[in-house]
Amino acid sequence: MSTLLARKLARHVPWLPRGAKEHFDLRSGRYFAGRRDHATLAAAFAAAGFTFARASQASRFNEAGLLVYEAAAAPRLDYHPATLAPLGLLLERAMTPLIANGEALDNAYWTKNLCAVSPNQDAAPDGTATGDRMIPNATTSSGIRISNATVVTLTSGTRYALSGFAKPDGAFGVPHVTFGFDYSVLWHAGWYSLQQRAAGVVQQGGPSPQTMVREGGNGWLRCLFSHVTTATAQRVGVAPSASN
Repeated sequence: MSTLLARKLARHVPWLPRGAKEHFDLRSGRYFAGRRDHATLAAAFAAAGFTFARASQASRFNEAGLLVYEAAAAPRLDYHPATLAPLGLLLERAMTPLIANGEALDNAYWTKNLCAVSPNQDAAPDGTATGDRMIPNATTSSGIRISNATVVTLTSGTRYALSGFAKPDGAFGVPHVTFGFDYSVLWHAGWYSLQQRAAGVVQQGGPSPQTMVREGGNGWLRCLFSHVTTATAQRVGVAPSASN
């Protein structure tokens, strides 16, 4: 009797809910599947017969609040970059990048109007010194902006999403940025308050864009923007603003 009881206890995982065949505790990092516990979520998925696929690397915030990249086909456990609270498994629909050099605004891919870019001046959301600084020629100029030099070909009537990181620069005291589609003379964009951590819409005709903000880590604000385009050739632009 004592031998049988010892064997039964040896197979029991103390934190496993009674009767569970698969258990994925994302908060504590404990995973059970295929009659054993696993060190990673990916291993537990495989043991349970689940399929998970992603063709490229993708970003998440880790438990230290830093932006990190996971390899292709690796599940992502996301954390709040400010509070460090676990947010669970990060799932997003498939998307195709349409612009390049997103971490190199000093590159010739980007046209600078009435401003310059000083590269690698600040700690980026991933903790590396790759944050670029936008320097206006004059704080009162109205045409200051950065936009991609080559237009992006889009499909009219289709929703597109943009995401970027910004933070206030004490040297210039710019409280807002405008971020979105640049039609040269028209904006379909969002305004983002870098101090109040809020967002709104800048619209000049057509369907209204959607905007929101999220903490980006290291003092950065993640600016999120989506819009149903009414044109087939557009540029992505960002500009400083004294108000919304």
